[in-house]
Amino acid sequence: MQLIDAPVTDRHLAEIEADLVDLGPAGRIGRVLVSGEVDAEAARRLAEGLDRLVAAGVDRIVVDATGARLEALDAFRALARTRRRIAARGGSMVLDGLRPAAERVMEATGRLEAA
Repeated sequence: MQLIDAPVTDRHLAEIEADLVDLGPAGRIGRVLVSGEVDAEAARRLAEGLDRLVAAGVDRIVVDATGARLEALDAFRALARTRRRIAARGGSMVLDGLRPAAERVMEATGRLEAA
């Protein structure tokens, strides 16, 4: 496992951890763990971690947001942008553990970004 971004904690206790798992011939998977309150600053760090994984050429990204409270619209934009970028090259992104309200915002953000 290659570490892409070390965990960082801000004053709101948001942690963003992104790493790369090389599966050999099966490809490369990016894993992102998000916890705490994701405000604008944490959303910026989330976007940076996702961008690094995309630049590293991952085929799939799994985002675990089980312990996260996504408060900033920028977090949803970063997730939607990454989903589009990965899909454009035949990959996929899975969002796991989003709260129902966050799922609705994510769905709306994806529709708005596509328009």
